[in-house]
Amino acid sequence: MKTPTDFDFLLDDPSPDLTGDTHLWLHLIRDTAKLPDREKARKLSLLFWYLRAFGTTIRKDHHGTRFSPVMAPFGSWDSAEEFEQIKREHLSPYKDEIVALLVGL
Repeated sequence: MKTPTDFDFLLDDPSPDLTGDTHLWLHLIRDTAKLPDREKARKLSLLFWYLRAFGTTIRKDHHGTRFSPVMAPFGSWDSAEEFEQIKREHLSPYKDEIVALLVGL
C-alpha cells in the first residue's frame, strides 16, 4: 500500500478546467521529481504546480515548448507583465533545468 506524502497533491492537476495539456503538466512534474538534486526537484515541482494553479498552460509550437499564461477571468493572471515578473523572479534561477524538462515533453 502506498504511503501518502505531503506532496501527493502534485500528482493532481490543480486546474483541470484547462483541458488539453493536463498530461504535459503531470509528465513535467514527474520528470522534475527525478532530478538528482532533491531540493531543486522539490522547489521546481512546487513552482510548476503553482504556475498551473494560477492558470498557465504548456504550449508546443514551431518555437518549442513554453509556458503560456491564461489571463483573467479564465485564469488568475492579471497581465502578461505579471506573468513575466514571476518567471524572472522564480523560474530564471532554474532556466537550464526548465529548458531540459520542457524539451523532454
